[in-house]
Amino acid sequence: MRLKIKNSNSSKNIPTQTGDVWLPIITAAIIIFIILLIIFVPRSCSSDENDSTKQNTITSESNNDNSSDKVDSSPNSTSSSEDKDNEGGYGNNNTHTTDSNSDIDKNAHLYPATTTLSPALLDAAILKKTQDLGTDYTSKIVFLCDSVTYGLKSLSMLVEGRETARVWSGPAGSYYIGKASDTDNLFYIPGTDQLLTLPEAVGRIKPEIILIAAGADSVFSLTPAEFKECYASIINSIKTNSPNTKIICMSLLPGSKSSGFSIGDAKYYNDAILYAAAEAGARYLDAASAFAASNGYLRGDYDAGSSRLSTTGLKTLLDIIRTHGINGDTFSESNDTSES
Repeated sequence: MRLKIKNSNSSKNIPTQTGDVWLPIITAAIIIFIILLIIFVPRSCSSDENDSTKQNTITSESNNDNSSDKVDSSPNSTSSSEDKDNEGGYGNNNTHTTDSNSDIDKNAHLYPATTTLSPALLDAAILKKTQDLGTDYTSKIVFLCDSVTYGLKSLSMLVEGRETARVWSGPAGSYYIGKASDTDNLFYIPGTDQLLTLPEAVGRIKPEIILIAAGADSVFSLTPAEFKECYASIINSIKTNSPNTKIICMSLLPGSKSSGFSIGDAKYYNDAILYAAAEAGARYLDAASAFAASNGYLRGDYDAGSSRLSTTGLKTLLDIIRTHGINGDTFSESNDTSES
């Protein structure tokens, strides 16, 4: 009986010993599993977040690239401006760059003025070099000008000095070709007691020759095509009110570097002036190239500040006018150059 009892107890202890062995193992496995979950699950989420962040970054960069492409193709973009300067050189001066100026159309080459006239007719409108016609010629000219050439009066460059009545400009020394109506452009002419519109001034004075010397202020916010229309209306106004007045349309001059208006910018507007002049039977005076420095802007010795011509620059301008006369053979061939 004792043996049976002993065997029975031994048999009962075997499972107990087995359970005691596996329990620590199972517990340890569970603990390890929990530890692994703690370690790896957050990393996995972090990885997903990083992937999402990377994707968002890529998407953002893609959007920025697309936005950049849109800016580059915008009419007012700096990139287009630089492209225009490279394309729009005047003569061989087409490698300069220009400062940014939001008021001047920096994509002028996208909206050029056009004409149906042949190259031969355009060339015929350009004043060619003549002998120096002197003050007998220049004293017949009324200058319709802006601040760039207003020094003809303020610096006493004409024979009448500061009292000259042949420099027509507004009270502030400017005349804007792009103004919407004649009433926006009023002249103060010495000898008159009131401001006059262009039709009134031309109809009253009836100058023998009128030289239109517009500046960069006249092209603000205008494409060359629009500028041509405005310029043509000025010519037509003169012809209507004084049919016998000869009209000279002078090219725009380059501005100082700070103005951002180079000879490359002026080229497209000067084409517009030439086309308008030729179509109306007026003459075109190309003076721009004589005033440009190697960088395409107004020469330093010709610049009195703010793109206004210095005394030296005005003397050069008068030299060009006297040696590129309109119907030069009909005027005095005096070599008097006192008006300089």
